[in-house]
Amino acid sequence: MHDKPCALLDTDGFYQPLLAFLAHAAAEGFVSRRDVDGIVVCERPGDLLPGLAARARSACSACSDGDAV
Repeated sequence: MHDKPCALLDTDGFYQPLLAFLAHAAAEGFVSRRDVDGIVVCERPGDLLPGLAARARSACSACSDGDAV
């Protein structure tokens, strides 16, 4: 799909039904498990940007290991 970061601010579990749907769609082969696992989900606003930064760092280390991201 794309390599842009994607995050959800899941306050009070608002996005849990969407995440369950995406997990089911991945299990059935409709979407990539990698894409679903790439979504950063945080419950608190203060965790969102650090979560995205951590994901970006892990993606950069994967690239340096020779893996395409």
